[in-house]
Amino acid sequence: MKKDMCIGTEMDGESTMKQTSFLVFRQESGHRKTVLFLPKLYRALLDRTQAVVTAIKNGWVELK
Repeated sequence: MKKDMCIGTEMDGESTMKQTSFLVFRQESGHRKTVLFLPKLYRALLDRTQAVVTAIKNGWVELK
């Protein structure tokens, strides 16, 4: 597992967004990236590439 500090955009309900820095533990298997996240993140910046969240399960988030 890799440990990264990332910057993400947190969306709270409406269309309100704020920049959030968060610690991420990343596992890579094939082209899928899974991160453990702290606040609810719908978009994340990983490795300077914008990643879009496809699923949120048990505190783990699946990214495209």
